[in-house]
Amino acid sequence: GIAWDPTGAGKWAIRLGAGMFYGRSDLINPVGALLQNPPFVAKIDWGLGRPLDSIPGAPPTGTLGTPSAAADISNKSQGSYQWNLTIERELFKDAKIEVGYVGNHGHHLPINWDLNYVATAQRAQYAREHFGPSGGATGDELRLLFPLKGTGSLIYQTYAGNSSYNALQVQFIKRFSGNFSAQASYT
Repeated sequence: GIAWDPTGAGKWAIRLGAGMFYGRSDLINPVGALLQNPPFVAKIDWGLGRPLDSIPGAPPTGTLGTPSAAADISNKSQGSYQWNLTIERELFKDAKIEVGYVGNHGHHLPINWDLNYVATAQRAQYAREHFGPSGGATGDELRLLFPLKGTGSLIYQTYAGNSSYNALQVQFIKRFSGNFSAQASYT
């Protein structure tokens, strides 16, 4: 960053700054969630009742089930670019105005979404069936992976997220005697 007074009289200040920032990826969430998938977790269904009260007529059924988590294995480094430009000017004794521009762009940010969602074109039909008074069909068969997952979620984590922020910031400050000041700001 730099700061510069173009007149040298101490009434102006022009500040400019920029930076690149990187973050470590959170591996606990995708790895921990993937460990809850088959074959690491299996389910045994004894049916209704308590299995030790009597010998069940049919043996328990077992299944490895279906996965509930998925993750992008590319594991890109998340980061952001940040920049700002501020011009400050003393208007009169103990009063100044600042006008600034602030920007930020993030990339490779982690995003989670449910792959077993209802497609956009079918959401109205889903809402009518799922929340309607009919008590019949629930609309869950409209989910993309319903034959495999039923109503269960399949959460997919990827590093495809981006963010962008741009702002104008204006601030007026007037200092008074006795350590009292007034400030007005706009973003």
